[in-house]
Amino acid sequence: QNRGPACFGITPISSVGPTGLPIATVKKGSAADRAGLQPEDLIVKFNDHAITSFDFLVDKISEKQPGDKVPVVYERNGVQNTVSVELR
Repeated sequence: QNRGPACFGITPISSVGPTGLPIATVKKGSAADRAGLQPEDLIVKFNDHAITSFDFLVDKISEKQPGDKVPVVYERNGVQNTVSVELR
């Protein structure tokens, strides 16, 4: 698996989710942390791509560079939100 220079900063609860990728941990100070993502949020889309596996998310992150801003759709408590994430 190709891992590029950009970093998002999450660990998934499982590698595959039926409607998104559930977050287990968010690294303090990471791009995900600065965007306000929290453990148990569900990553639904990354840069307009539906996310159903951690490997797919890593592949999409590897296409980006540190400093790139991407829209991330996540679900928290049954409500979907979109946030702009600046990758590190």
